[in-house]
Amino acid sequence: MERPQFSRFLPSYRWIIDNEGKNKISPSFDFANAYNGGNSLKFMAEHLDAGKSSNITLFASDLKIDKGAKFSVSMRSDQALKVSAILELANGQKVSIAGDKSLTENWSEISFDVKKFEGQTIKKIGLSIKSDQAMDFKGINLGEMTLTNGQKVAPIALSDAKVTDEAFEEEGTVGGFRLSWKSDATKNNLSTYEIYQLNDDGNKEFLGASNINAFFVNALKRGKNINSTKFEIVPINKAGESGHSVTTSVKWPDNSLAKAAFVADKTLVTIGEKVTLMNQSNLASVKYKWEIDGASPATSTEKNPQVSFDKAGSYSVKLTAINEKGQEDSVTQTELITVIDQPVELTIFALNQSVQVDSFTNESESGPKAVDGKLNTKWCAVGPGKHNITIDLGKSEKINQVLIDHAQKGGESPDMNTSDYTIEISKDNQNWTEVVNVKKNKLGETKDSFKQTEARYVRITATKPTQGADTAVRLYEIQVLGQKYS
Repeated sequence: MERPQFSRFLPSYRWIIDNEGKNKISPSFDFANAYNGGNSLKFMAEHLDAGKSSNITLFASDLKIDKGAKFSVSMRSDQALKVSAILELANGQKVSIAGDKSLTENWSEISFDVKKFEGQTIKKIGLSIKSDQAMDFKGINLGEMTLTNGQKVAPIALSDAKVTDEAFEEEGTVGGFRLSWKSDATKNNLSTYEIYQLNDDGNKEFLGASNINAFFVNALKRGKNINSTKFEIVPINKAGESGHSVTTSVKWPDNSLAKAAFVADKTLVTIGEKVTLMNQSNLASVKYKWEIDGASPATSTEKNPQVSFDKAGSYSVKLTAINEKGQEDSVTQTELITVIDQPVELTIFALNQSVQVDSFTNESESGPKAVDGKLNTKWCAVGPGKHNITIDLGKSEKINQVLIDHAQKGGESPDMNTSDYTIEISKDNQNWTEVVNVKKNKLGETKDSFKQTEARYVRITATKPTQGADTAVRLYEIQVLGQKYS
C-alpha cells in the first residue's frame, strides 16, 4: 500500500464541506504556512459553533486496510480542535474514528485506530473537525495524510557526496553548484532526497529536493566572511523516515583582493574637452589612485574623476585600486586618450557595410539588418552558443567607439537587452584584439569607447544574449565610429 501525500495528490473532491449549525469554512491552498517545504491545504474557519462539526470530504479511494495498517494526518490549527477521520467503506458503512490527540498551533501527527476495520476497503476519505469553544477567523492546515500497511520500509544510506561542478558570479558572491552522491535506495523504498545548507550557527536551511542522485544549487548567495559552505543530503524513504545522510562542501574564491579596472566615456577629444574616467574595479576596492599623463588634474583619488588636456597628443592612464587591508592592484592603459587641436567629428564606418554572422533566424532578421541604419529591423540569432557578428569596414580606419542598439531600443522588453558581450578588432580578419568586455548590461543603448586603433574588422560576440535564460541575441543597430583620415 503506497503512502499518499498531499504534496503529490490533490483531493479528488474539491470542495465538499458539510457544516452543522452556523459553521462556515473556506478552503484554499496555503503557500506561506507550508508543510515539509511545499504547501498545505488551508481551511479558514470563518466561524465554528462550539461543539458543532464540519465534515470535509477529500478523497475517493480503493484502499484495503491490511493487518497492522496505520492511518494518520499531519495538521495544525490556530485554536485547539478535535479531528476525526470519516471513512466510507465498500460495504456501505460510514465510520468516524477519533484522532489520538487534539490539534494545536504546531504541526503534529494525529493517528486514527483502524484495527477493527482490517480487511475492509475504503471508498471515501474525509475529516471531521470540532471545537469545544466558538472559533472566528482561525486557520486550520492539513499537510499530509498517510495510510500504510504496517510493513517496515528499509532505511536508505548515502555515500560519496561530491561537488561535481561549480560556477561563481558577481565577484565570488554568488555561486552555482552541482551536487552528486551514491545511494542504496530502490524504487520501492525511495521517496525523495532533501538537500540542506548547513550554517555556522548550527542551523540548516532547506534548499530543495530531488528524486535522482544529483541536485543543482542555483544562485546561492555567499554570506559575509564565509569562505566555505557545507551541504547535507538526507534520504527519505516511503515511510517518511530519514536515513543515513552525507555532507560535502565547496570553497568560495578569495574575493578580498582589490582588482583595478576602468574605461573612459570617450577616447578622442579636443583640447580642453572633459573626459570622464569610469571606475570598474571590484567590490573589494575601497580607495583609488589615478595617474593621468598630461591631464588636469594629473592625479586624483576620486572614484570617477573628470579630466581635460591642454596639448594635443596621446596620453596613458593608470589606476591603482586599494582594499580595506591596504593591498593594491594597478592597471595601465597606454595611450588611451587621443587629444587633437581641432573639433572632434566622429564618422560612422559600419553603415551598410558587409557583415558575417554565425547564424540568423530568417532573411528579414539577417546580419545586414544590424547595419542598415534602421531601428525597425534587427539581426536575430537563436539556439545555444555565443552568437557573433563580424563587420567589414571595407578598409582600415581609425576607430575608437561602438554604439549598439539592443532589444529595448527596438521596442522589445528590457529583459531581452544583451547582458554580456565582447568587442574585438582586427586588421586581417584572423588576428583579433579584445577591446571591450561588458558584463551585466541592462541598457537598451550602449556606448563603448576604447583606445583609438586602426582596424578593418569589428566582431561583436554575445556571451549572454539576454537578462535571463533566453539564448536569442537581438541587435537592432551597430555603429562603429572613429576619426576620418584627412
